[in-house]
Amino acid sequence: MMSGWRNLVYRLAVIVLATTGLPVMAQWLNYKETGVPRTKGGKVSLSAPAPRTSNGKPDFSGVWMVEPSSRDEFRKLLGDGFETLDVPGNEVTGLSKYIIDILADFRREEEPLRPEAAKLLRERAANPGVGTPASRCLPGGVPWATFIPPFKMIQAAREIVMLHEDNNPP
Repeated sequence: MMSGWRNLVYRLAVIVLATTGLPVMAQWLNYKETGVPRTKGGKVSLSAPAPRTSNGKPDFSGVWMVEPSSRDEFRKLLGDGFETLDVPGNEVTGLSKYIIDILADFRREEEPLRPEAAKLLRERAANPGVGTPASRCLPGGVPWATFIPPFKMIQAAREIVMLHEDNNPP
């Protein structure tokens, strides 16, 4: 009798292990989020007023993605050598220029930084990667991690949670 139970447990274990590897169709391609302002055609209205929480403050909940920069913007920022960075799986066209230089839109003399922040920026520019969270195998944090799309924000009354869909970039 006991061997029958063992056989049954063994078979169930094999079935469970075999089926856990099957892909689950959890892609919500046709899911329409409720509470999102839409146009008459059903598309999300990007010109609608920002949603508000019950206390009237802006509601940041949702999935966010940085606007990718054009190849011309990368060429302007990095010169013609930027194309050596544009490799399959890491195309620069899917990234924001701010991942390279968060102050890309400012002239070097007009950067809106406090003196101690400007000093730290110069030190880190002289030693790329040193002192960054990624150099210690930590997540990039804000604003770095927000440049790698997409990320989700969940806003509660006293905190905002950010969930990132990407691994830790170097």
